[in-house]
Amino acid sequence: MSAIEFTWDSRDLAMWRGGKVEGALARALLMAGSSAARAMKAESSRMIRERKRFKVAHVNRALPLSFPSSKEIMRLAWRMDVSGALVPVSAYSHRQTRKGVSVAINRGSRSLVRSAFVATMKSGHRGVFLRKGKARLPIKEAFTTRVSDVFADGGFIPAVQVHAQGVFSAAMARLLPMELGKLRASRRT
Repeated sequence: MSAIEFTWDSRDLAMWRGGKVEGALARALLMAGSSAARAMKAESSRMIRERKRFKVAHVNRALPLSFPSSKEIMRLAWRMDVSGALVPVSAYSHRQTRKGVSVAINRGSRSLVRSAFVATMKSGHRGVFLRKGKARLPIKEAFTTRVSDVFADGGFIPAVQVHAQGVFSAAMARLLPMELGKLRASRRT
């Protein structure tokens, strides 16, 4: 799996370090970063499904998120991994024809996998298969594009990162005053 990340420079926050203010800042950063990571995954999923006919559940499984385990500002890190696993042809909309299997992989077009057939195995797995040679057996399952292939398209990663940075900035602008307000309220009581 490869990962996408957006970064920020914590050195700009040096004046806020120390005491209760640092705790409020850490809480705001933790929530803003988590919102940005979820927005990055949602935007990636939307952009992937604009190009390929992946099911939402398949894309969500292929883009797992990792959240920070520490609340220390210097250790905050969010991550979205991208799966490079091949996707079976049967995961797409497909239908058997006389010449093979017609499958809709890309939005707006269908492709024909010649000499392929749809079958259900004894295990219950339903897939699209091809024969290896002229004999009846052996057969192999047909696979196609990966979720990670879409990330290689020009402009995809920068667009996702810009979206995540915007969500992070908006969340920080909303959450930091709220967390600092909690500090002021606790001093009054």
